[in-house]
Order: sequence, then C-alpha cells, then structure tokens
Amino acid sequence: MFRRLILEEWQNLLLIVGFLLIATAFFAIVVKTLRMKRKDREYMAGLPLEDEDKRRPAPSSDSNTSRDSDEQSR
Repeated sequence: MFRRLILEEWQNLLLIVGFLLIATAFFAIVVKTLRMKRKDREYMAGLPLEDEDKRRPAPSSDSNTSRDSDEQSR
C-alpha cells in the first residue's frame, strides 16, 4: 500500500509538470504572435490555407480517354 501512495504522488507531479510545459508553450506562442509586426501579420493573413492543386477540380474522364487514344496512336 505504501508503494501505491508514492506512485500517486509521482503521477500528480507528472501531471503538474506536463501542464506547466504546455501552458508555457501556449503563452510563448501568444506573446510571439502579439509582438509580430503588422507587415508580417498581413503576410500571414494572405497565405492560402490549401495547396492550389487540391483546389482544382479533377479532370473529367472524357479528356483522359482522348489523351490515352492520342498517345496510343503515336
């Protein structure tokens, strides 16, 4: 039973240390973001969220078959 109590103390310590690490990282990111220059903020706001290739619709199957037949005739 004594070993179990020591283990619980270690678990509590690990939870506290983990929380402090995550909280420190979060606040560091927030501070860095708030101190960012206006020009950098505008640049980041203008960045696309997706790659341009993913936004384009897939080519229709008709164009693929005509391309395949052209390649076979060559």
